[in-house]
Amino acid sequence: MEPYYNLIEEDGPYENPAFPEKGYRSHPTPRACFAGMTSRLDRDVGRILDLLDELGLSEDTLVLFSSDNGPTPAGGADPDFFNGNGIYRGIKRDLYEGGIRAPLIARWRGTIEEGAVSDHVSAHWDVMATLADVAGVVPPPEHTGISFLPTLTGEGEQSAHEYLYWEFYERGGKQAIRTGNWKGVRLNRHRNGRDASWEIYDLETDPGETRNVSAERPDLVRQFQRIVDEARTENEFFSWEN
Repeated sequence: MEPYYNLIEEDGPYENPAFPEKGYRSHPTPRACFAGMTSRLDRDVGRILDLLDELGLSEDTLVLFSSDNGPTPAGGADPDFFNGNGIYRGIKRDLYEGGIRAPLIARWRGTIEEGAVSDHVSAHWDVMATLADVAGVVPPPEHTGISFLPTLTGEGEQSAHEYLYWEFYERGGKQAIRTGNWKGVRLNRHRNGRDASWEIYDLETDPGETRNVSAERPDLVRQFQRIVDEARTENEFFSWEN
């Protein structure tokens, strides 16, 4: 039986066999486990893609690979050591780009151009709309996702969200909005209520969110507040007063 090393993360304990072909052996420290898990994931995704090729299914299979959030320090993981958020500010549970921006890799042989790159902004709630579009069915009427199939195929006109909105209730309460290349972040929502101040960033010129331009753009502050008033739905289980 292969030796295992563990990384205890908030979502549950992760166990990973030693991976000697990459030089990772059973080790008690989270860094070693994380490196081994990453290498094994890369290898095993490759195996799945190779099998699709061998079975002649690659032209009939859309493969989407993504993440649900930025890197986390939970369980002893070390985002700084692995430079998990790159140039972006923040990690998991932050609403800066390092916490909520995630890559999406797609493969569909013969349909998606190999090596193509897109800066289309979407969210995970767009995946259902996209898969429904691929299958030729209509998603439920309450669904607010937008299919990004035109971006994948390069055919048709790609629609985009007017804005994307996030809330997070821990650590003082946070809100964030993205519209176009503009990003608004508001912290300390529990303490300061609707008077909590906005930070405004131009992601086109400042993707690392290092320069807050809210003082220079009061028009955007007002715009983001209007968006919050429009986008937010009160819920007894998720209240800023809790």
